[in-house]
Amino acid sequence: MGDEFINEEKGIEDLRDIKDILDRADIEYWLDHGSLLGAVRDKRFIPWDNDIDLSTMSTEIDKIIAEIPEIEKRGFKIIVTDFNIEMRRSSVPINIIVMRLKGDAVWTLFSGDGGDSIEGRGIKKQFRTFIRKTYKLLFSNKKIMLVRKFFKMLPAPIQDISYKMVWTVRKRWGKKYTPIVVPKSYYDDLGKISFYGMVFNTPAPVEDYLSLKYGKDWKKPRKEWVFWRDDGAIKEGFDIPEA
Repeated sequence: MGDEFINEEKGIEDLRDIKDILDRADIEYWLDHGSLLGAVRDKRFIPWDNDIDLSTMSTEIDKIIAEIPEIEKRGFKIIVTDFNIEMRRSSVPINIIVMRLKGDAVWTLFSGDGGDSIEGRGIKKQFRTFIRKTYKLLFSNKKIMLVRKFFKMLPAPIQDISYKMVWTVRKRWGKKYTPIVVPKSYYDDLGKISFYGMVFNTPAPVEDYLSLKYGKDWKKPRKEWVFWRDDGAIKEGFDIPEA
């Protein structure tokens, strides 16, 4: 998430460049979250939003990673993790939320309110830093293409054990994560929307989707809305796959 509100002119310029890269690479993605809400309700970015939201399926990650040189060539800094791809050229980032399929549901994890996943337990700051850096080494290093190629050369059982070990420790001692779970049907036949002269895919039916996430009164602006607390797609207790 960004620290400043969206500058409309810069936001449009950044979004147009990222869209051009994704489209040229034939990557499937859609407008989502606050950016989708703004596009449908206000025909613009929500003035108090602090990032631009897209989403994609995890099956598209390798194609996005292959475009990192082009993304960086256009002046963006990029951070890749299992659940988010952040691209930043101005003060406001473009986030591509990475969704995964489980049965009839599509899910992801949002980092919560910044609290630790185990409350009341004194975890040393140095240990949290170690876990964070280890996670980034495997999943979000700037040299991620090389890391992933090396990782894929390992025997499948070693890959599986390494992934599960780091991910389990990350969940236990890292930030608290909130599961976002949406019926797969919203993504079976994506809709279209024009936004600042660009055409984006959307979940469909889009108004039903916005009602799920923001409530039946989604057309009424709510400046106090907080994603990790108020999203209607939050599903506490969701059985998160380990890999």
